[in-house]
Amino acid sequence: MDKALLGPGLALVLWTGVMWAWVLKSRLPLLRALRAGRVPSAGAAFPPEVARVSNNYNHLHEQPTVFYAVLAFATLGGLSSPLAVGAAWAYVAFRIGHSLEQARQDRIPRRFQWFLMASVAHFVLLGAVLGKWWLGGLN
Repeated sequence: MDKALLGPGLALVLWTGVMWAWVLKSRLPLLRALRAGRVPSAGAAFPPEVARVSNNYNHLHEQPTVFYAVLAFATLGGLSSPLAVGAAWAYVAFRIGHSLEQARQDRIPRRFQWFLMASVAHFVLLGAVLGKWWLGGLN
C-alpha cells in the first residue's frame, strides 16, 4: 500500500493539536480569573481573541473530517498520483493559512479566500479519487 497521502493527513492532525494547545493557552487565564472570582460566571462570553481561536479549533473538526475520509479511501485504494498528493498538501497549507487568519485577526473576506482555496484543493483531491474509482483503478 502506498502511503504518500498519509503525510498530509498526519500534518493536519498535528496542526489541529497545535490549535488545541493555542485554545488551552488562551483559556487558562480566564479559568484562573474565574477561580479567583474576577470573572462573573463560566457562562460569560469569551473575549474575541479567545473566541477566534476556539472557533477555528472547532472548524478543524468540520470540513477536514471529510478530507480525512477521502485520504483513507485514496490510500486504501492505492491512489498516490502527484496530483492527489499535491492537492492534499495544498489543502493542509490552505487550512493552516485559514487557521492563522481566523485566530489572529479574523478578517472574514481573507478567511473566506483561504477556505475557498482549501475547498478547491479538497475537490481536486476528491476528483482524483473519484476519477481513479470511475476508471476502475482503485484496488
